[in-house]
Amino acid sequence: MTKDNRFQRILLIVPPFYRLIGGKNNWINLGLSYIGAVLDEQGYYIRIYNADHEDRECDVSLEEVFKGHQKYIEVVNNESNPIW
Repeated sequence: MTKDNRFQRILLIVPPFYRLIGGKNNWINLGLSYIGAVLDEQGYYIRIYNADHEDRECDVSLEEVFKGHQKYIEVVNNESNPIW
């Protein structure tokens, strides 16, 4: 017996880690892409949303990532932050 999954939708989300510290991550997330491909083969309607994507140019260095960790913690704990 095969289940019909055509009408079931799944949204896979890349969380906004780099945006929270002022950067961006415009790379394709391979892990979510692999998961999406398997689900797609099973008949699910899949979309991947990259909450870290930004159109502007502003790469973040590893040093800036470490410096921005405290800002990340503050934003994650602030439910009224516009990123949510």
